Order: sequence, then structure tokens, then C-alpha cells
Amino acid sequence: MAAKNFSRHFFINHLWYCIFVVENKKIMVQELDIRKNKIIAALKNVGADACLLTTSVNVYYATGRIIIGYVYIDIDGNVLSLVRRPNNVVGENVFFIRKVEQLAEILCSHGIAMPKKMVVEGDEISFGEWNRIA
Repeated sequence: MAAKNFSRHFFINHLWYCIFVVENKKIMVQELDIRKNKIIAALKNVGADACLLTTSVNVYYATGRIIIGYVYIDIDGNVLSLVRRPNNVVGENVFFIRKVEQLAEILCSHGIAMPKKMVVEGDEISFGEWNRIA
């Protein structure tokens, strides 16, 4: 009898957990879409074509992931994660890079036009990295 109760209790808890995870993923996807639209609106407001996020806080805000790398967002809604580390990140529009200069070839290979005016977050990047982006 105890085994039956445990089994039922485990099943109900597991089912609740699965529903919770699925619902949270739906909410997170919706939230990320809202965030992306806010970023695009801000870009349009300043007359920029794209932005390059570099700080971990803003990368997380835009993607829901913590990575070492960059996030490229343009006004057409393209969101590209340019990951230096960790190397086990999977998903749509995730690209592994060694250096920021690879952004141009990634954009070209996916038919995305190079931005004429790009906003770059420069609070936490070095002067050398800033020059390579510019």
C-alpha cells in the first residue's frame, strides 16, 4: 500500500513539475519577445539599425542565458548569440566565435545586411575590443 501511495505521489509531483517547466518556458519565451521588442523600439528611437550587447546582465536580459560573448539585435528582429564560452550552448541563432570580427561573416552568410549605425554597449569592454568592434 505504501508503495502505491509513493508511486501516485511521485507521479503527481512529476506531472506538476513537467507542467510547471512547460508553463515557465512559455512565459519566458513571451517575456523574451517583449524584451526584444523594447530593444528594437529603443533602437528605432535613436535611429540605429542594430545593437551589440556585451555585458552579462544585458545578454541575460535579451536571451535568458548567461554566456561569455555578445548578442546582436537588429531592427528586423534578428537576435544572434555570439558565444565565446561555454561551448555547449544550443539553440536557434547561436554561433560560436573566437573574436568579434566574425560577426560580419556570420551576418553575410545568413543574408543579414550590415548595419549602417550600430549601438555598442561599451561599459565593460576593453579599449582594444572597442576598436575592433568599431
